[in-house]
Amino acid sequence: MPYELPKLHKRTIFVPAKAKVMFLKKDRTMKFSNLKKTIMGALASLVAVSMILSSCSSSKNAAGTAALEGEWNIVTACGKSAEGGMNPAFINFAKDGKVNGNASVNSFFGNYTFNGKKLKLDQVGMTRMMGSSMDIEDAVTKAINTVETIKIDGKKATLFDGDGKEVMTIEKK
Repeated sequence: MPYELPKLHKRTIFVPAKAKVMFLKKDRTMKFSNLKKTIMGALASLVAVSMILSSCSSSKNAAGTAALEGEWNIVTACGKSAEGGMNPAFINFAKDGKVNGNASVNSFFGNYTFNGKKLKLDQVGMTRMMGSSMDIEDAVTKAINTVETIKIDGKKATLFDGDGKEVMTIEKK
């Protein structure tokens, strides 16, 4: 398909190095035979590089998260039983570094990083409704905000604060 060049003050035309330019008429109409291939190749390269970079950023969690990944029931939070709440309290650790769950009344969501024993919950947000089990809700919220380390023992795990105090116990579903 011919491309009409705009009128230029100078007779300089910038063309990609690999593009073959053929002037069809003296009226400034030209055909770019390889321009489409060059642009598509550049776009494919950009996509490949971005995929490689994104896989590198998500692999920082991937190494040790297999034991943590999945949905866990919250058994206790800050010494309080999580049973009998308005909704079952749970926490879900996704492979991509996302965390979500329910604190008995409200849902929460955010990011996490995990490497061996260190567990950091980051940018955690939460819906804010009132309910009949706000005591459990407050305990779960406090635990989520203070957790720094975790000890996983099969299908059970214990989460600790910065002082080594137990703040939550969870069981794999």
